[in-house]
Amino acid sequence: MAINKVENGRWQADVQPQGRGGKRVRKTFDTKGEAARWTRAQLAAADKGEWVPPQRDKRRLRDLVNIWYKLHGHTLKRGGERRNWLLSLCEMMGDPLAKSVTAEFYAEFRQKRLVGGIKGSKRHRGSITAKTCNHELTYLRAMFNELSRLGKWYSENPLTGLRPLKIDQRELTFLDPDQIKKLLGNL
Repeated sequence: MAINKVENGRWQADVQPQGRGGKRVRKTFDTKGEAARWTRAQLAAADKGEWVPPQRDKRRLRDLVNIWYKLHGHTLKRGGERRNWLLSLCEMMGDPLAKSVTAEFYAEFRQKRLVGGIKGSKRHRGSITAKTCNHELTYLRAMFNELSRLGKWYSENPLTGLRPLKIDQRELTFLDPDQIKKLLGNL
């Protein structure tokens, strides 16, 4: 059992829960405390005989969207539209592995979309606004949250720390007397 500091100031736990000759498991954490807790949990599970080596999550983001739709999205009023929107986002991102979607990954993707560096899919053509980016972020966050509740996503929501883009509120305007007369005349 070892906990070592690795690149970017993160901590890597390295443990063989079943002892020498058993399967070796490594995982990286942001803090040393998290790494120690995970290590203790792995050893405790091995002592009880319930330890199963963790499997690598090889699912693509597209797979998560389909699982979300099957278990929850179909119950929403516009769930089919939301599913299609999320699938087109997956296509524009290059259908990444779900575990590779991080706040940094999504922020870079969003920036490229805003400056026009990523061509839209059939659904998303032309320029894109900050408001659209915020909607997409909300949809992805909600999908990860629901999959966590359903027990189909075991990590924390990767987009939790990402803030939506600020949008300037439009100032209210009022009709002047000439515009009021014109409006009432047309009515």
